[in-house]
Amino acid sequence: MHAISLITNINLIDGLGGAPRTRTSVLMDAGRIAWIGPDENAPCVEDRLVIDGDGRSLIPGLINSHVHLANDGSADLFEQVVNDSLPIASLRAAQNARYTLASGVTTVRDCGAANGIVIELGKAVEAGLVEGPRIVAAGRVITMTGGHGYFMGREADGVDAIRHAVRAEIKG
Repeated sequence: MHAISLITNINLIDGLGGAPRTRTSVLMDAGRIAWIGPDENAPCVEDRLVIDGDGRSLIPGLINSHVHLANDGSADLFEQVVNDSLPIASLRAAQNARYTLASGVTTVRDCGAANGIVIELGKAVEAGLVEGPRIVAAGRVITMTGGHGYFMGREADGVDAIRHAVRAEIKG
């Protein structure tokens, strides 16, 4: 069964630089846009599937290409990463995913988290277990000894060590 909904009475900003399209409807089918057009030409759906946009604006989902969902902007990132238990870091990541989605961001690229937290969160979001944006997760940071983010990743020096670290991360 597909989840169908019709959003009516909106100002559509398509992100292409033109003026907003007023009195517009958008038909959603299984989370994807199936139709866009004037309210008066909207396809018929059951009343319970119609959402009145009440003249609000609708924009395309936003993308944030550099996040760390398992962290919260703490003044001491090192201490947070080192002292957080796996459950606390996982819960924080899930909470941040919900906040991110609520802000209009529908896709993120997570640039590093310890213990596969965000990789697994991405799977949970995709499975519908947790609300959040689409997540493209890098996994653990790979950095030179003492380099940026060393405390939440894997240190590797030289081409062979980096190659080994990448293979180990991909293997899981």
